[in-house]
Amino acid sequence: MRLSRRDMFKLGGLAAVGAAGLAIPLGNTVSGASASLLPTSKMPKPYQVAFERLGVRPDLVTLAKGLANGLPIGALLVADSADRAFVPGDHGSTFGGNPVSAAAAGAVVEAIDDELLANVGERAGELTARLAELPGVESVRGRGLLIGVETAAPAADVVAAAREKGLLVLTAGENVVRLAPPLTVGPDEVAAALEILARVVTLLR
Repeated sequence: MRLSRRDMFKLGGLAAVGAAGLAIPLGNTVSGASASLLPTSKMPKPYQVAFERLGVRPDLVTLAKGLANGLPIGALLVADSADRAFVPGDHGSTFGGNPVSAAAAGAVVEAIDDELLANVGERAGELTARLAELPGVESVRGRGLLIGVETAAPAADVVAAAREKGLLVLTAGENVVRLAPPLTVGPDEVAAALEILARVVTLLR
């Protein structure tokens, strides 16, 4: 599948270290030849990719995760200035050329439009603003809909209590709860999640 520059930008997100407490790197902490993407967030301008916000211009950019909406796939974008570093046969891929995954990635590219990205921005704004107001929440960080909530209570306790009330969230450290809703999440679902989290973190603090 051949992606246009516009399609590549559609897949962009902001760099965030999800499994390490949703740490957001500073611009001067990302260097070298590569920078990966997380296709999870609404950007200050449409179709912006992670490295642009960090102020770097990588030679290589990797794509995976949501590129095929959960099906196994990976992609490598190479800058024009570095295209001679690879020739056919230099680099192989376990899932290279898989027609099902490639078709899914094409569908994802078509589905991510300005309307969807606008929804991501609105829902992310609601979540981060409301979460920051809750008793028992120390801080809120993240990018777009990949959100880390630092809680006074142990994150594992928050996750367990939320699950009992029908909300699935994850841990991202001892005291960080990770939220990663789908890009299609709606305002009613966000409101329901906030109601459950408000009860849980207030009770456990």
